Amino acid sequence: EVEKSSVLFFTYAQHLKNGKLLRVNNLYDELAKDEQVNFDLLSTISNKFWMNKDSVYDYLDKDLIQKVKHISQDILSKINLFLDKSGFKIVPEIKFFLSKEFIFMLVLYYYLFKKIITQSEVKSIVITADSHFIERSILAACDNLSVNSYVIQHGFGDGFTHLNGQFLKNNSFFVFGDYFKEILVDKGYDNVHSVGPIVNDDLVNYFGIKPIENKVLLATSVLWEDKLTDIDSYLDTIKKVVQVLRKKGYNVCIKPHPRERNDYNDIFGNEVIVVKNDLYKHIVESNFVVTVTDSVAIEACMLRRKCILVNLTIDPNSLSALSNTGCVNICTIDDFEDSITNLNLKLNEKHLNYLSISDGKSYIRAKNIIKKNLK
Repeated sequence: EVEKSSVLFFTYAQHLKNGKLLRVNNLYDELAKDEQVNFDLLSTISNKFWMNKDSVYDYLDKDLIQKVKHISQDILSKINLFLDKSGFKIVPEIKFFLSKEFIFMLVLYYYLFKKIITQSEVKSIVITADSHFIERSILAACDNLSVNSYVIQHGFGDGFTHLNGQFLKNNSFFVFGDYFKEILVDKGYDNVHSVGPIVNDDLVNYFGIKPIENKVLLATSVLWEDKLTDIDSYLDTIKKVVQVLRKKGYNVCIKPHPRERNDYNDIFGNEVIVVKNDLYKHIVESNFVVTVTDSVAIEACMLRRKCILVNLTIDPNSLSALSNTGCVNICTIDDFEDSITNLNLKLNEKHLNYLSISDGKSYIRAKNIIKKNLK
Protein backbone atom coordinates (compact mmCIF):
# COMPACT_ATOMS: atom_id res chain seq x y z
CA GLU A 1 0.00 0.00 0.00
CA VAL A 2 0.97 3.62 -0.44
CA GLU A 3 1.87 4.96 2.97
CA LYS A 4 0.07 8.04 4.24
CA SER A 5 0.83 10.39 1.41
CA SER A 6 0.23 14.11 1.15
CA VAL A 7 0.86 14.23 -2.60
CA LEU A 8 0.13 11.42 -5.03
CA PHE A 9 1.31 11.46 -8.66
CA PHE A 10 -0.67 9.39 -11.14
CA THR A 11 0.91 8.28 -14.39
CA TYR A 12 0.97 5.45 -16.91
CA ALA A 13 3.60 2.73 -16.91
CA GLN A 14 4.87 3.70 -20.36
CA HIS A 15 5.66 7.14 -18.92
CA LEU A 16 8.14 5.65 -16.45
CA LYS A 17 11.43 5.34 -18.29
CA ASN A 18 15.00 5.00 -17.09
CA GLY A 19 13.98 5.81 -13.57
CA LYS A 20 12.35 9.07 -14.64
CA LEU A 21 8.76 10.23 -14.70
CA LEU A 22 7.87 11.60 -18.13
CA ARG A 23 7.05 15.31 -18.27
CA VAL A 24 7.01 16.10 -14.55
CA ASN A 25 10.01 14.38 -12.98
CA ASN A 26 11.45 17.77 -11.98
CA LEU A 27 8.35 18.54 -9.90
CA TYR A 28 8.35 15.02 -8.47
CA ASP A 29 12.02 15.34 -7.43
CA GLU A 30 11.49 18.83 -6.01
CA LEU A 31 8.69 17.62 -3.74
CA ALA A 32 10.84 14.64 -2.74
CA LYS A 33 13.47 17.05 -1.37
CA ASP A 34 10.97 18.54 1.06
CA GLU A 35 10.92 16.50 4.26
CA GLN A 36 7.64 18.13 5.26
CA VAL A 37 5.81 16.66 2.28
CA ASN A 38 5.09 12.95 2.01
CA PHE A 39 4.59 11.90 -1.59
CA ASP A 40 4.27 8.79 -3.72
CA LEU A 41 3.57 7.63 -7.23
CA LEU A 42 0.88 5.39 -8.61
CA SER A 43 0.96 3.89 -12.10
CA THR A 44 -1.61 1.90 -14.04
CA ILE A 45 0.65 -1.15 -14.13
CA SER A 46 3.85 -2.18 -12.40
CA ASN A 47 7.14 -1.06 -13.87
CA LYS A 48 10.65 -2.45 -13.38
CA PHE A 49 12.08 0.99 -12.59
CA TRP A 50 9.54 1.64 -9.86
CA MET A 51 9.12 -1.75 -8.23
CA ASN A 52 8.63 -0.09 -4.84
CA LYS A 53 5.74 1.96 -6.22
CA ASP A 54 2.13 0.88 -6.37
CA SER A 55 -0.18 0.06 -9.22
CA VAL A 56 -3.79 1.16 -8.98
CA TYR A 57 -4.76 -2.48 -9.45
CA ASP A 58 -3.16 -3.41 -6.13
CA TYR A 59 -6.24 -1.85 -4.56
CA LEU A 60 -8.77 -4.01 -6.36
CA ASP A 61 -10.60 -6.68 -4.42
CA LYS A 62 -13.71 -8.83 -4.86
CA ASP A 63 -15.87 -6.64 -2.63
CA LEU A 64 -15.08 -3.50 -4.66
CA ILE A 65 -15.73 -5.25 -7.98
CA GLN A 66 -19.03 -6.60 -6.71
CA LYS A 67 -20.07 -3.14 -5.50
CA VAL A 68 -19.18 -1.60 -8.85
CA LYS A 69 -21.17 -4.26 -10.72
CA HIS A 70 -24.32 -3.37 -8.79
CA ILE A 71 -23.87 0.39 -9.16
CA SER A 72 -23.01 0.28 -12.87
CA GLN A 73 -25.95 -2.02 -13.58
CA ASP A 74 -28.27 0.39 -11.76
CA ILE A 75 -26.93 3.31 -13.84
CA LEU A 76 -27.35 1.33 -17.06
CA SER A 77 -30.93 0.41 -16.13
CA LYS A 78 -31.78 4.09 -15.55
CA ILE A 79 -30.22 5.06 -18.88
CA ASN A 80 -32.18 2.39 -20.73
CA LEU A 81 -35.41 3.38 -18.96
CA PHE A 82 -34.87 7.00 -20.02
CA LEU A 83 -34.19 5.96 -23.61
CA ASP A 84 -37.31 3.77 -23.72
CA LYS A 85 -39.57 6.50 -22.31
CA SER A 86 -38.13 9.43 -24.25
CA GLY A 87 -37.71 7.71 -27.60
CA PHE A 88 -34.29 9.34 -27.75
CA LYS A 89 -32.10 7.70 -30.38
CA ILE A 90 -28.40 7.07 -29.73
CA VAL A 91 -26.13 7.75 -32.66
CA PRO A 92 -23.54 5.01 -33.34
CA GLU A 93 -20.63 7.33 -32.49
CA ILE A 94 -21.58 7.49 -28.79
CA LYS A 95 -23.17 4.04 -28.36
CA PHE A 96 -20.01 2.63 -26.77
CA PHE A 97 -20.02 5.29 -24.04
CA LEU A 98 -23.44 4.06 -22.92
CA SER A 99 -22.50 0.38 -23.03
CA LYS A 100 -22.40 -1.77 -19.90
CA GLU A 101 -18.67 -2.30 -20.40
CA PHE A 102 -17.77 1.39 -20.49
CA ILE A 103 -20.08 2.33 -17.63
CA PHE A 104 -18.58 -0.48 -15.53
CA MET A 105 -15.02 0.79 -16.18
CA LEU A 106 -15.99 4.39 -15.45
CA VAL A 107 -17.62 3.48 -12.13
CA LEU A 108 -14.77 1.11 -11.27
CA TYR A 109 -12.04 3.74 -11.58
CA TYR A 110 -14.10 6.31 -9.69
CA TYR A 111 -14.55 4.04 -6.68
CA LEU A 112 -11.02 2.67 -7.01
CA PHE A 113 -9.54 6.15 -6.65
CA LYS A 114 -11.91 7.00 -3.82
CA LYS A 115 -10.53 3.95 -2.02
CA ILE A 116 -6.91 4.92 -2.75
CA ILE A 117 -7.43 8.50 -1.57
CA THR A 118 -9.23 7.47 1.61
CA GLN A 119 -7.02 4.54 2.53
CA SER A 120 -3.75 6.42 1.95
CA GLU A 121 -5.01 9.74 3.37
CA VAL A 122 -4.05 11.56 0.19
CA LYS A 123 -4.35 15.36 0.32
CA SER A 124 -3.43 16.17 -3.31
CA ILE A 125 -3.18 14.35 -6.64
CA VAL A 126 -1.11 15.50 -9.63
CA ILE A 127 -1.93 14.45 -13.21
CA THR A 128 -0.68 15.61 -16.62
CA ALA A 129 -3.90 15.30 -18.62
CA ASP A 130 -7.64 15.25 -18.08
CA SER A 131 -9.13 13.94 -21.32
CA HIS A 132 -9.09 10.21 -20.50
CA PHE A 133 -11.88 8.67 -18.46
CA ILE A 134 -9.34 7.44 -15.88
CA GLU A 135 -8.15 10.99 -15.21
CA ARG A 136 -11.70 12.26 -15.11
CA SER A 137 -12.50 9.53 -12.58
CA ILE A 138 -9.61 10.85 -10.48
CA LEU A 139 -10.96 14.41 -10.68
CA ALA A 140 -14.46 13.25 -9.72
CA ALA A 141 -13.13 11.26 -6.76
CA CYS A 142 -11.08 14.26 -5.60
CA ASP A 143 -14.10 16.51 -5.89
CA ASN A 144 -16.28 14.12 -3.90
CA LEU A 145 -13.71 13.80 -1.12
CA SER A 146 -12.62 17.49 -1.09
CA VAL A 147 -9.08 16.59 -2.11
CA ASN A 148 -6.96 18.98 -4.19
CA SER A 149 -6.17 17.89 -7.73
CA TYR A 150 -3.70 19.52 -10.12
CA VAL A 151 -3.76 19.23 -13.90
CA ILE A 152 -0.48 20.15 -15.59
CA GLN A 153 -0.79 21.57 -19.10
CA HIS A 154 1.33 19.58 -21.55
CA GLY A 155 0.35 20.94 -24.97
CA PHE A 156 -1.06 23.93 -26.79
CA GLY A 157 -4.57 22.52 -27.08
CA ASP A 158 -7.28 23.64 -24.68
CA GLY A 159 -9.16 20.35 -24.37
CA PHE A 160 -9.31 20.79 -20.61
CA THR A 161 -11.62 23.77 -21.10
CA HIS A 162 -14.37 21.35 -22.11
CA LEU A 163 -14.68 20.21 -18.50
CA ASN A 164 -17.38 21.60 -16.23
CA GLY A 165 -15.84 24.27 -14.00
CA GLN A 166 -18.55 23.89 -11.36
CA PHE A 167 -17.74 20.21 -11.11
CA LEU A 168 -14.05 20.92 -10.47
CA LYS A 169 -14.15 23.16 -7.42
CA ASN A 170 -11.13 21.40 -5.87
CA ASN A 171 -9.11 21.32 -9.08
CA SER A 172 -6.25 23.63 -10.05
CA PHE A 173 -4.60 24.08 -13.43
CA PHE A 174 -0.89 24.76 -13.93
CA VAL A 175 -0.61 26.49 -17.31
CA PHE A 176 2.18 27.84 -19.51
CA GLY A 177 1.34 31.54 -19.26
CA ASP A 178 -1.30 34.23 -18.83
CA TYR A 179 -2.74 33.58 -22.30
CA PHE A 180 -3.94 30.13 -21.22
CA LYS A 181 -4.95 31.38 -17.78
CA GLU A 182 -7.24 33.97 -19.34
CA ILE A 183 -8.91 31.31 -21.52
CA LEU A 184 -9.78 29.26 -18.45
CA VAL A 185 -10.80 32.20 -16.28
CA ASP A 186 -13.15 33.39 -19.04
CA LYS A 187 -14.74 29.95 -18.98
CA GLY A 188 -15.41 30.15 -15.25
CA TYR A 189 -12.43 28.40 -13.69
CA ASP A 190 -11.09 29.89 -10.47
CA ASN A 191 -7.88 28.07 -9.60
CA VAL A 192 -5.59 28.70 -12.58
CA HIS A 193 -1.90 29.37 -12.06
CA SER A 194 0.54 30.72 -14.68
CA VAL A 195 3.57 28.81 -13.49
CA GLY A 196 5.17 28.17 -16.89
CA PRO A 197 5.61 24.95 -18.88
CA ILE A 198 6.52 22.36 -16.25
CA VAL A 199 6.74 19.72 -18.99
CA ASN A 200 9.22 21.90 -20.93
CA ASP A 201 11.42 23.26 -18.15
CA ASP A 202 14.53 21.54 -19.50
CA LEU A 203 14.42 23.69 -22.65
CA VAL A 204 16.59 26.26 -20.86
CA ASN A 205 19.48 23.82 -21.35
CA TYR A 206 19.26 24.52 -25.10
CA PHE A 207 19.40 28.30 -25.02
CA GLY A 208 22.45 29.67 -26.83
CA ILE A 209 22.93 26.76 -29.24
CA LYS A 210 23.58 28.09 -32.74
CA PRO A 211 21.71 26.81 -35.82
CA ILE A 212 23.49 24.55 -38.30
CA GLU A 213 23.72 26.00 -41.78
CA ASN A 214 20.80 24.98 -44.05
CA LYS A 215 19.27 22.62 -41.47
CA VAL A 216 15.46 22.68 -41.24
CA LEU A 217 13.41 20.53 -38.87
CA LEU A 218 10.09 19.12 -40.08
CA ALA A 219 8.06 17.94 -37.06
CA THR A 220 5.20 15.68 -38.11
CA SER A 221 2.12 14.56 -36.23
CA VAL A 222 -0.58 11.92 -35.75
CA LEU A 223 -3.34 13.79 -37.56
CA TRP A 224 -4.44 10.82 -39.61
CA GLU A 225 -3.92 8.29 -36.82
CA ASP A 226 -6.25 10.46 -34.72
CA LYS A 227 -8.68 10.64 -37.67
CA LEU A 228 -8.37 14.41 -38.05
CA THR A 229 -7.48 14.03 -41.73
CA ASP A 230 -7.02 11.19 -44.20
CA ILE A 231 -3.68 9.53 -44.85
CA ASP A 232 -3.44 10.62 -48.50
CA SER A 233 -4.01 14.32 -47.76
CA TYR A 234 -1.59 14.19 -44.86
CA LEU A 235 1.25 12.49 -46.74
CA ASP A 236 0.71 14.71 -49.79
CA THR A 237 1.28 17.72 -47.55
CA ILE A 238 4.44 16.26 -46.00
CA LYS A 239 5.81 15.35 -49.45
CA LYS A 240 5.16 18.87 -50.79
CA VAL A 241 6.90 20.42 -47.78
CA VAL A 242 9.97 18.22 -48.30
CA GLN A 243 9.96 18.94 -52.04
CA VAL A 244 9.91 22.72 -51.54
CA LEU A 245 12.57 22.68 -48.82
CA ARG A 246 14.95 20.55 -50.89
CA LYS A 247 14.38 22.73 -53.95
CA LYS A 248 15.51 25.70 -51.86
CA GLY A 249 18.67 23.88 -50.79
CA TYR A 250 17.76 23.00 -47.21
CA ASN A 251 18.81 19.80 -45.44
CA VAL A 252 15.57 18.32 -44.09
CA CYS A 253 15.48 16.59 -40.72
CA ILE A 254 12.18 14.84 -39.92
CA LYS A 255 11.13 14.26 -36.30
CA PRO A 256 8.06 11.96 -36.28
CA HIS A 257 5.53 12.05 -33.47
CA PRO A 258 6.15 9.17 -31.01
CA ARG A 259 2.76 7.60 -31.88
CA GLU A 260 3.12 8.05 -35.62
CA ARG A 261 3.07 4.99 -37.86
CA ASN A 262 4.57 6.48 -41.04
CA ASP A 263 8.03 5.25 -42.05
CA TYR A 264 9.69 8.35 -43.48
CA ASN A 265 12.92 6.50 -44.26
CA ASP A 266 10.88 4.26 -46.53
CA ILE A 267 8.99 7.21 -48.07
CA PHE A 268 11.94 9.55 -48.68
CA GLY A 269 15.05 7.37 -48.57
CA ASN A 270 18.23 9.48 -48.33
CA GLU A 271 16.40 12.71 -49.22
CA VAL A 272 15.87 13.36 -45.50
CA ILE A 273 17.35 12.47 -42.12
CA VAL A 274 14.85 10.90 -39.70
CA VAL A 275 15.49 11.39 -35.97
CA LYS A 276 13.62 9.90 -33.02
CA ASN A 277 14.90 11.76 -29.96
CA ASP A 278 15.86 15.17 -28.54
CA LEU A 279 13.30 17.41 -30.20
CA TYR A 280 14.65 20.57 -28.54
CA LYS A 281 18.17 19.96 -29.83
CA HIS A 282 16.90 19.69 -33.40
CA ILE A 283 14.70 22.78 -32.99
CA VAL A 284 17.60 24.99 -31.89
CA GLU A 285 19.97 23.54 -34.50
CA SER A 286 17.53 24.46 -37.26
CA ASN A 287 17.38 27.73 -39.18
CA PHE A 288 13.62 27.41 -38.85
CA VAL A 289 11.07 24.74 -38.00
CA VAL A 290 8.19 23.45 -40.11
CA THR A 291 5.33 21.64 -38.40
CA VAL A 292 1.68 20.68 -38.76
CA THR A 293 0.99 20.80 -35.02
CA ASP A 294 0.53 23.80 -32.73
CA SER A 295 2.31 22.04 -29.84
CA VAL A 296 5.65 22.00 -31.70
CA ALA A 297 5.04 25.59 -32.80
CA ILE A 298 4.78 26.74 -29.18
CA GLU A 299 7.95 24.80 -28.32
CA ALA A 300 9.72 26.63 -31.15
CA CYS A 301 8.45 29.90 -29.62
CA MET A 302 9.82 28.92 -26.21
CA LEU A 303 13.21 28.28 -27.83
CA ARG A 304 13.00 31.50 -29.91
CA ARG A 305 13.21 29.73 -33.26
CA LYS A 306 11.19 30.85 -36.28
CA CYS A 307 8.50 28.38 -37.27
CA ILE A 308 6.09 27.75 -40.14
CA LEU A 309 2.87 26.04 -39.13
CA VAL A 310 1.23 24.38 -42.15
CA ASN A 311 -2.34 24.32 -40.95
CA LEU A 312 -4.37 21.27 -41.93
CA THR A 313 -6.99 20.89 -39.22
CA ILE A 314 -6.87 23.76 -36.69
CA ASP A 315 -9.42 26.56 -36.46
CA PRO A 316 -7.41 29.64 -37.62
CA ASN A 317 -9.13 31.79 -34.98
CA SER A 318 -7.44 29.75 -32.25
CA LEU A 319 -3.96 30.43 -33.62
CA SER A 320 -3.74 34.20 -33.11
CA ALA A 321 -1.67 33.72 -29.96
CA LEU A 322 1.02 32.05 -32.04
CA SER A 323 0.97 34.52 -34.93
CA ASN A 324 1.23 37.45 -32.50
CA THR A 325 4.57 36.19 -31.17
CA GLY A 326 6.44 37.24 -34.30
CA CYS A 327 7.85 33.74 -34.21
CA VAL A 328 5.34 31.74 -36.27
CA ASN A 329 4.07 32.03 -39.83
CA ILE A 330 0.76 30.21 -40.31
CA CYS A 331 -0.11 29.06 -43.81
CA THR A 332 -1.78 26.42 -45.94
CA ILE A 333 0.28 24.06 -48.05
CA ASP A 334 -0.50 26.21 -51.11
CA ASP A 335 1.13 29.22 -49.41
CA PHE A 336 4.04 27.29 -47.93
CA GLU A 337 6.75 28.42 -50.35
CA ASP A 338 5.76 32.07 -49.92
CA SER A 339 5.87 31.63 -46.13
CA ILE A 340 9.53 30.70 -46.34
CA THR A 341 10.25 33.86 -48.31
CA ASN A 342 8.30 35.94 -45.77
CA LEU A 343 9.87 34.41 -42.66
CA ASN A 344 11.69 37.61 -41.75
CA LEU A 345 9.68 38.01 -38.54
CA LYS A 346 10.50 40.21 -35.54
CA LEU A 347 10.14 38.42 -32.22
CA ASN A 348 7.65 39.98 -29.81
CA GLU A 349 9.18 39.14 -26.42
CA LYS A 350 6.25 40.60 -24.50
CA HIS A 351 3.78 38.34 -26.25
CA LEU A 352 6.12 35.34 -26.13
CA ASN A 353 6.23 35.68 -22.33
CA TYR A 354 2.45 36.21 -22.25
CA LEU A 355 2.09 32.89 -24.07
CA SER A 356 4.61 31.01 -21.93
CA ILE A 357 7.06 31.73 -19.13
CA SER A 358 10.32 30.11 -20.22
CA ASP A 359 12.83 30.34 -17.37
CA GLY A 360 13.12 26.67 -16.35
CA LYS A 361 11.62 27.34 -12.89
CA SER A 362 7.99 26.35 -13.50
CA TYR A 363 8.24 23.26 -11.30
CA ILE A 364 9.43 25.34 -8.33
CA ARG A 365 6.43 27.67 -8.60
CA ALA A 366 4.10 24.65 -8.87
CA LYS A 367 5.71 22.96 -5.86
CA ASN A 368 5.21 26.08 -3.72
CA ILE A 369 1.50 26.21 -4.63
CA ILE A 370 0.97 22.50 -3.88
CA LYS A 371 2.77 22.82 -0.54
CA LYS A 372 0.85 25.99 0.42
CA ASN A 373 -2.49 24.28 -0.27
CA LEU A 374 -1.54 21.31 1.95
CA LYS A 375 -1.71 23.52 5.04
